[in-house]
Amino acid sequence: MFIKRLLSLNYKFAFLRPNFYEVIIFDKTGSDEIKKHIIDESISYKIYDYTCITIYLNLFFIAQYFFNIFKFCKSINSLPRDLYITYIATELQILNPKVIITFNDENIIYHKLIDFLPNIKFFAIQNGLRENYHKKHRIHHEIKHDYYFCFGEHDIKKHRANKWILRKPFPIGSLRAGIALEKYGDCIKKYDICLLSEYFIVKNIVDKKWIEFSRLVNKSIAQFYKKNDIKLIIALRDNSDDEREYFNSLFGKGVSYSVADSNYRNYKSVLESKLTIGFASTLLLESLALNTKVLSIDPSGCDDYFDFDNNIRYKYSNYDDLEKKISELIMEPYSVHKNNVERSSKSAMNLDENNLPHIFIKNMVKKSISDVL
Repeated sequence: MFIKRLLSLNYKFAFLRPNFYEVIIFDKTGSDEIKKHIIDESISYKIYDYTCITIYLNLFFIAQYFFNIFKFCKSINSLPRDLYITYIATELQILNPKVIITFNDENIIYHKLIDFLPNIKFFAIQNGLRENYHKKHRIHHEIKHDYYFCFGEHDIKKHRANKWILRKPFPIGSLRAGIALEKYGDCIKKYDICLLSEYFIVKNIVDKKWIEFSRLVNKSIAQFYKKNDIKLIIALRDNSDDEREYFNSLFGKGVSYSVADSNYRNYKSVLESKLTIGFASTLLLESLALNTKVLSIDPSGCDDYFDFDNNIRYKYSNYDDLEKKISELIMEPYSVHKNNVERSSKSAMNLDENNLPHIFIKNMVKKSISDVL
């Protein structure tokens, strides 16, 4: 199977050794945010796409690669994978960065590289929930973080309980939530509720129970919307015609949708709303930092999908109780709600508005480069 994956990659050829870079942005996921908000203009960087392999017809590179093969490739059973990762490690070794940074914090190649390149600092930025569901269905390899910029202490405790290695964790909140606050922090509240769509997940989820739970949440909020005089916006996930038709069938065509004008449109919708509601979206957790009240409606009866404090998580039993809960939250002043969930919020999403995540990481990158010089 791994051979098939290797054959699916893109390849190009080069004769000269690659240039040196101070920072490598590993993987295109989130590279625009890292490039724009974290990498200082004075720093040389390269976005490294591990799905495109450069074949170096260069004696120095070839010699270094074979040396690394004998050093790192130990098992015949995993030889194709090890040869592939060793090749990537060799190229990164020659690129000679001081820092390798990624927004794809669960990537198996990234975690293997940490052992291959001990003299380079590895920065991983958490880009989504890492609940039991994700660990069961998506993460089947060893997780070993060097510098890990995560949402909060809650993640550190959970990850270490799962035997993940976190050498230097920094609970600083969500990178994207911090950028959104900087862009849209002065938004005026227009809506009573922002419902977070998980429609893309519903179509592609491995665990079919997620479909059932997510649809129950959507139907319950549609029922609440029709019974109460409120303003509601749906933060669309992929903004497809299918997604809109699905929500139109539940809410009617008069409901508002997030406008597909930027990658941060849904963060803006959250900031414009008094209450954010969803099942188990990452944005639900990020909303804790976006000056809005938050409610996860969880009908699962387990802790696999959204295992957070009951101050922000409602375990669904029946519609009447849920309606009462939502009505109380809408009426509750934000200052009172914020005080009630402060401890839960800080543990889950520890974002400091006076030192936003992208500023914190940017300073860490600059310091790491200057310390090595």
